[in-house]
Amino acid sequence: MSKKEILKANIEQAKYLAEESVLLYNDTSPLKLCVLGIPTLGPVIDTILTSKGQKISYNRLLNFIKELESEIKGIDEKLINLEFIESEEFYDLLVKSIEASLKTRHNDKRKLYATILSNCCILEKEDLNPEFFLNIITELTIEELIVAKKLYKLKTTNGYKQLIKKNQERSDYIKQDKDVLALTDLPIDKDDYTFILLRLQRVGLIKEQTGMIIGYTGGVYNITETFTKLIKIIDNE
Repeated sequence: MSKKEILKANIEQAKYLAEESVLLYNDTSPLKLCVLGIPTLGPVIDTILTSKGQKISYNRLLNFIKELESEIKGIDEKLINLEFIESEEFYDLLVKSIEASLKTRHNDKRKLYATILSNCCILEKEDLNPEFFLNIITELTIEELIVAKKLYKLKTTNGYKQLIKKNQERSDYIKQDKDVLALTDLPIDKDDYTFILLRLQRVGLIKEQTGMIIGYTGGVYNITETFTKLIKIIDNE
């Protein structure tokens, strides 16, 4: 078997197990009996889990597998780390990615899971810590990920300075990153940026500037090396 055939076989095995787990909620499962025991809401929840719930989960699973297959097709077979894709670590990461994919309605997040997983199969990226980045994507909401990508672009190009220059008449009010983000086209309330930036800092993507700077009142962040690595993975660099 070729490396890609082995990788595909591992993916198919995980897909089969995931499909089986989706169907575990049936007429004889203890979970179903517990759900039906819930006063008033029990039958409603049961209906969702037995029909709509299973269909949604199955479609999410298929969507993730398609994204993953698409990513794998773009990898040169010579670069695939055979030892890794046959390891328990890869299997654990595959299962973790599937579980995360089933828990989100956002296809963009499933695509990120597939991109991270496929990248860890490449020999030259052996130093990548895929589980760490999977955890970051899982923890952040889609809105937070959108803000993160926008902030990265602003900070690594002239976009940040250009926005401030374009709004010189309001320069007295543009003191922090949240002020600059509020000038972008993102449909997010300015007050929400404070919380989002704190969340991005907590997962290690940004770090607030510190030190004695005249007139500095906080709220300005630097891009971390972790964030740069994540962007490179997403962009397949």
